Amino acid sequence: MQGSRLAGAVLVIVAVVAAALYIWGLTLQSYWALAVVVTIGFLGVLGLMVWVGITLLTARIELPEPTGTEPNKAERPAAGPER
Repeated sequence: MQGSRLAGAVLVIVAVVAAALYIWGLTLQSYWALAVVVTIGFLGVLGLMVWVGITLLTARIELPEPTGTEPNKAERPAAGPER
């Protein structure tokens, strides 16, 4: 089995087990089941925000080199009213 297929299978199994545990916790009316999922989601979103912020802060922006000459805008005379 290829590595990506194995990783996909593991992700599916983990997601199904997590969903089953979540539903089981809710049927027991344990609010820990809801609190844990919300906490993990909230911290995940904050982690993504930090990751994007660090990426934006450390991104190197290379400006294009100036060509030294501007294109001549007066190559053709401006169109005026025809007589």
